Amino acid sequence: MLERMGILDDFLGPLHQGIWEVIVQKEQLEGPPGSEWKESKVNLPSPDTISSFRKGRYHAHETKTDWRVHMDLYDPEHHPVMHLVDDAPLLLMLSGSVESLWVDAKNTRKMDYAQLMHEQKVAWQLILLAGICLLVLGGLILAKLFYVFSYLLEYGLPLAIIGFAIFIIFQGIRTRPLNAVAKKNVIVGAIFIALGLLAFAFPAFTIILLIMLIAIWPISSAVVSLKRVRQGKLATPDGFTKRLAIGVGSLILAVLAIFFPVDITLLILIVVAGIVIFIGVILMIKAMGIRNALLEQSAMTAPSVQSP
Repeated sequence: MLERMGILDDFLGPLHQGIWEVIVQKEQLEGPPGSEWKESKVNLPSPDTISSFRKGRYHAHETKTDWRVHMDLYDPEHHPVMHLVDDAPLLLMLSGSVESLWVDAKNTRKMDYAQLMHEQKVAWQLILLAGICLLVLGGLILAKLFYVFSYLLEYGLPLAIIGFAIFIIFQGIRTRPLNAVAKKNVIVGAIFIALGLLAFAFPAFTIILLIMLIAIWPISSAVVSLKRVRQGKLATPDGFTKRLAIGVGSLILAVLAIFFPVDITLLILIVVAGIVIFIGVILMIKAMGIRNALLEQSAMTAPSVQSP
């Protein structure tokens, strides 16, 4: 029997005592998180997550049965760059995506009848079509790897920089009252927009930005992670070994990016293509599972024919 009822905030005290994650069963809560919690659309992949919410540094993942809450080191609304460096390093994003997809793939094969029937709100044919399209897209990325790479340099990276800049500026201007951090975000966003426009105008500058992106990000993550490892287990609530692996892995990735930027970019594209193909396979498996469930339901509800 559950010990107490309350709102989600009532259970978050251990996060300030060195605990990395608090798991709260939905039966323990009087209702969903309050209005101060804002839904987060962009998150590190996490298995079994239905939706995510943020409140300052608190980050909550909702699953079918519980809420899993951890505390980020930086609030992405006020410190988006440091959040990427410390809370969401590139290596963790790539490994997290693969882990999440692998868990979801196993769970898809174990979906029970009720879960499959719940998916009837989306036609299984559309899910199957989406899976096939992603499978083809991943195959095209692999087949046209250098073409995709040149397209990324010419259009993808500049657009990504400008998009990130707009996001930072939006986070700044939405803050009321407009404080020093918000003003800094607006200035940083304006600088990134200028960099994105320069990348459009001068393709050679794009290569410099690419090296900066795939080198400075991991270097920054490596420095921060290894510094936390040096401070000991109290400074690594997400796991000492995990932080050490992220720090060393990010450092290796950064060194390779400096000396072999094109090769590392192509490798990242291959990983992305593999993830896209994996998602396509998962959707196809899910679609066929829904189709089989519908056939079983039709067989169960069909009127029996009696012989004369």
